[in-house]
Amino acid sequence: MKFFYHTKTPKGLNDYLCGFSYWKSHYKLIPTITRTLNQILLWNYKNEGESEITRTYFLDKLGYSYPDILRHLELVGLLKITRFCYKSTPTQRGRCYGYQLTNLCHNLLSDTNWEYLYLLMNDKKEKRRNQIRISKRGYHKKVYRDVRDEIKRTIDGISFDLNKLSKVVNTYPVEEKARIGCLLVDIIEKDYKDLTFNSSDGRVWNVLTQLPSEIRSIIEINNLIALMIVDMRSCHPTFWGRYISSIETSPEIEKEVEKYDLIFRGRMDPKDYFSQLFGVPRSEMKMVLNQYINGKGLLLQVEWVIFEHFNENG
Repeated sequence: MKFFYHTKTPKGLNDYLCGFSYWKSHYKLIPTITRTLNQILLWNYKNEGESEITRTYFLDKLGYSYPDILRHLELVGLLKITRFCYKSTPTQRGRCYGYQLTNLCHNLLSDTNWEYLYLLMNDKKEKRRNQIRISKRGYHKKVYRDVRDEIKRTIDGISFDLNKLSKVVNTYPVEEKARIGCLLVDIIEKDYKDLTFNSSDGRVWNVLTQLPSEIRSIIEINNLIALMIVDMRSCHPTFWGRYISSIETSPEIEKEVEKYDLIFRGRMDPKDYFSQLFGVPRSEMKMVLNQYINGKGLLLQVEWVIFEHFNENG
């Protein structure tokens, strides 16, 4: 396997970019561009399409020449940029850009991520370089002193058979294959930055939860294999109710927990049930419940509907 400038830049992506005069004279940018495109790939997946990205992000990653760099990525067919304006004041118009990777970019990133992943796991020199990079970042000394420490230990305990995993991933669309490769590289490099609480629902987003359930079922965590994947209905309030009843037993609490659990024992999907009850679109129901349960952006209207509903039903 031949590499041009950097181990993170496989020959296919490098050769394609260096076929254009701009990139041939800016070849040292290619590793940084690869990381930037991978980040846009993850954001596109989360946004189910194009992503609005701040000027600050590109300025931090690419420097003041970022508009020229993005324009040349667009010219070579790797990036789609939607340019539109909106009114910010009566005398001034604001601008907002949307960014989305092309199919060609997905193909090149897929090769990039999986070739580099193979290198990380099989090349002794690259494995040693990765260990040094992790140590220099002080990753092993990172302590959060809350639930994120347990999440960090779980992610650090991930291991997988690359050949077995590749057979499954090769059946996926190329965009998904590129994304999974990016996440697995982050796991091996331990380069998923700080674990942070999501501002909208209070959960901790991490690379493990972003992997498809089929992939999570064939990896190992701390040498343990998954026996099954269970999608638990309304697990947060159910566990909370059981926890409260375990520390303070009373008929009133048991009655309240039982009343709530009954909602989920029928055949009706809980999201459909609450969507009809609250008058909220089903697509937004998960966000609404998470906000209500986690205390983030508390929706008083939903709280009042719940209160009235349970009063009317005893």
